[in-house]
Amino acid sequence: MNGSNPDDAAEQMAEAIDGLRPTPGRLLIVARGVHPVWTNLADRCRLRGWTVVQRTLAVDDRRWAPPVPDGLAAHVEFQGERIGCDLVVYHDPFGGNESQVGGPVSLRRLCGGGIAFVSVDFPHGLADPVLAASLEAVYLRALATPVAALRDRADRLASTLADADSIEVHFGDRRVLHVRGPWNLRTDFGSAQADLPILQLPLGEVWIACRPESVRGDLEVQDGPGVNGPRRFTVEEGRLREPRSGRFADLRPVVEIGFGVNPDARWLPMTSLGEKAAGSMHVGFGDNVLIGGDVADDRHYDLPLPRSAQVKLMTAARGAEAVAL
Repeated sequence: MNGSNPDDAAEQMAEAIDGLRPTPGRLLIVARGVHPVWTNLADRCRLRGWTVVQRTLAVDDRRWAPPVPDGLAAHVEFQGERIGCDLVVYHDPFGGNESQVGGPVSLRRLCGGGIAFVSVDFPHGLADPVLAASLEAVYLRALATPVAALRDRADRLASTLADADSIEVHFGDRRVLHVRGPWNLRTDFGSAQADLPILQLPLGEVWIACRPESVRGDLEVQDGPGVNGPRRFTVEEGRLREPRSGRFADLRPVVEIGFGVNPDARWLPMTSLGEKAAGSMHVGFGDNVLIGGDVADDRHYDLPLPRSAQVKLMTAARGAEAVAL
């Protein structure tokens, strides 16, 4: 397991940025509050010959409002200032709310202006110093996982999934979610190359971007907004129904099945870190254009599956085959 050293985390963050193609040359780093990981990241980027501009938001600023293109190629406007850059590193808010600005449309506009985007999930603005230190250590370990090792783990899992015609996700003995192909299979770097130049750090995810009508059966999610504990649904063409009332749940349709591969990431409720934890699974809802699909929406969000869920790959040649994630 990696340690929780900001130096190690910053080095691997810079390594991840260096893996984007084309390689960036001018970076804008937007952080919430002051932390050594951001200073160290800027230093590591400058050592690689990149120009770095840093801007700092208030530590308690939880708005999702990344820079926007200002009409001039490789430039953004941020807080009334025009800044030249070809990559934005943005400290993703820890949490968020329904009034937040931005989303899939904003990111498509940003990348359409010739600018790559790296979102970094890292806690901030916590009043309890003990809790803050504990959470920061968890995130720093996941950020410090060697990028080369994560790319290898992701590529190996993607190679296994590529052989399947469909998959089954089993929740116990009788409840099964069926997802049939074709779909688009992606890894962190595979999506950044094939779709839009976007990375979400910490790294460590493989996913299939699927059509809603290809998803049916039973679904159990671990939690959701305002919910503590598992929730069960039936799924018809990606739409979720409440099992008792039969009414459609107030959720967008399923467009993604995701798998975590980062051995240093831990599952934490209502954070994206759990999606990266090795052995974890999640379902994504709403937009999947950003991640390799063709379903456009103004929002994308994920919910984790129970750690007890098991996956079987279905192939015409071999039938069902259980997969250990």
